Amino acid sequence: MLTIIGTHDQYFTLPAINTTYDRVASAGTHPRFRKNILLAPNENHGVIEGRDDLDTLRAVIGDVHAWLRYSFDGAAAPPETPTVTMRVEGEAMVFSVMVVPGSRPIRTVNVWFATQIDTLPEVANDFASIKLEWTGSDYAGRLPIGAAPPNGAPARPDNILYFAEARDLANFAVTSKMYYRAGELSFCGDFVPLIEHFPGDHLPVPPPPMPNCSCPARQGARGAMTPPWSGEVDR
Repeated sequence: MLTIIGTHDQYFTLPAINTTYDRVASAGTHPRFRKNILLAPNENHGVIEGRDDLDTLRAVIGDVHAWLRYSFDGAAAPPETPTVTMRVEGEAMVFSVMVVPGSRPIRTVNVWFATQIDTLPEVANDFASIKLEWTGSDYAGRLPIGAAPPNGAPARPDNILYFAEARDLANFAVTSKMYYRAGELSFCGDFVPLIEHFPGDHLPVPPPPMPNCSCPARQGARGAMTPPWSGEVDR
């Protein structure tokens, strides 16, 4: 299962993608079953709707072609889903990415970072990338605390969103799950994206349901328990 989705998808929000990835498993009928994610930075539900449509289209077609060849022709396997850790060293955030190659060597690894997800502009532009270097055991890179993404607040350990993208020599691009602060983004966190209405829809937005997860709801401003993803998420 290859999940291709924009970081700014208005209908399938990022914690849902992380949760879906975690819960999908093989039915046990095929030993070659695997799952990967391909997050398209700054793209919305349509994926191919940004300012770099041709480049994005070329990359997505190449990845789908390689995936179908792996699935049905026994061709090269993609890399495993990368994992990311972030720690603070002095005045910088240090990213460490572990990625197990598939059938071909890894060519490049980048980390994409942002401090907001705003789906209201016609062309979203919240994520920027930094290239990581191979250290002999992982891929690592540094981002100064206070570095400015294209839009949003300066990046700090308490507001940063990030994910890793790995590309190999078989034309595969795979990404990690989305991370927030020092861990994976989840419904139980306090990050709230800004999500637009479906075009032409003027119905009021119902409040989000309480998440069915193990972590406790966070305290509201007056001490009341509130859903972690409550708040105004549309305009």
